[in-house]
Amino acid sequence: MKLLRRLGATSAVVGGSLFTIYPPHSAAHSKGTESTADSDALAQLQRQADKARRRAQERVRLGSQEMLGMTPKLWLEALDEHHRYGSVLHHYWQRWEASRTRWMFFEWLDTGRGALIDLPIAPRRLLEEAKTLYLTREQLKLCEVRIERCTGRLLWCADGEPVTLPLPLDAHATPRGRAVTSLIEERLKTSRRRETLLRAARNRVEDAMRREIAASPEALDEVTAPLVREGLLRALRDEHFHQRSVVLPKIQDSASYQQMWERFKVRSRWSPTGELVDAKKSGPAYALPSALLPGLRWPDVLAAIEHEEGRGMPSGRMETADERLWPNRPGKGGIFVVDMFGTMHAAQKVSGALHHSSLTGGHCCRFAGSITVEAGRVRKVSPHSGHYVPTQEEYDALIDGWRRDGLDLSAAEVCGLVKERRP
Repeated sequence: MKLLRRLGATSAVVGGSLFTIYPPHSAAHSKGTESTADSDALAQLQRQADKARRRAQERVRLGSQEMLGMTPKLWLEALDEHHRYGSVLHHYWQRWEASRTRWMFFEWLDTGRGALIDLPIAPRRLLEEAKTLYLTREQLKLCEVRIERCTGRLLWCADGEPVTLPLPLDAHATPRGRAVTSLIEERLKTSRRRETLLRAARNRVEDAMRREIAASPEALDEVTAPLVREGLLRALRDEHFHQRSVVLPKIQDSASYQQMWERFKVRSRWSPTGELVDAKKSGPAYALPSALLPGLRWPDVLAAIEHEEGRGMPSGRMETADERLWPNRPGKGGIFVVDMFGTMHAAQKVSGALHHSSLTGGHCCRFAGSITVEAGRVRKVSPHSGHYVPTQEEYDALIDGWRRDGLDLSAAEVCGLVKERRP
């Protein structure tokens, strides 16, 4: 930290987490001069940052080379047979860690007591919908890119067309583009269906409140039934909904805490002969009823809908399928990886559907980052990825290698290792 104060830095890499670092802007710097001491200090800081990143990142030896493995907390995504998005799974992993259960994580999450938990910070709906697409070898061919030496452009190997990322709105104009869009749309199908149902339910609830229509059991059931069939609106079917996200609620003793779970137990984990029951054949051991709680009012229904829309998330709401597919942020959305054999794959990032791990199948790679390309010309490249954490040395090697291979970076913004957040 003495080194950081000496450099005027506001933050650094600590415990595997990356924070913004701002170098000083003194008069000497503005004149293009820099002391040797500051240069040495910056180099030392970079070495320390690289060391911390290596410790935070899984490293895989492949012959004489060292590859990037996935960030440890996102291993859950690769281990999950459904490949649910690792960042969402991790919230439930932390809840499992505090539960002291004897059940293994995925069994607990899908069929045990964890099946009753719906975290406000990561709604169960998002957990069910955010399933990362791990591309097969045939599907990966749609994302493979190569460098055209004579022009310095990036081209899709599948059809020889220039790469453009983020995807333009007419991305489906080519057979390759239509094939990729079809793969992504298949992953977004459940989200789109539920968005339509939630929007319709919200409109009906707000209309009922405006017209002061009585919240009779029949009226409530008519509005909520389609969403309940989707497995949503748990808050309206579970009187302990808010308590389940807390490890040990203060309002009850140990006996009542156990009863809070066991009242929704539908089968034993063990067969009469003492064998472990196959959950895939027998269904979950814990499940909520489909019937609504008594005494509900329209504001209760509205609050439950807002939970499903992600109002308790840090962002304040869940992104729609269209927002995930077509992010309204200039330069956002293009990702790439260089696999263990040196082949480059690129795609449009779609939150909860297509990530860096989609292009690697959860395996190790040489590099992963973000990229902006227009008609084959690289406009921006950065080493930022949530799944993989490269070092400055690996980033420099990537850029040098690209230049040797003929990639034109003359008009490209080569971003730094640290994300800058200017005021």
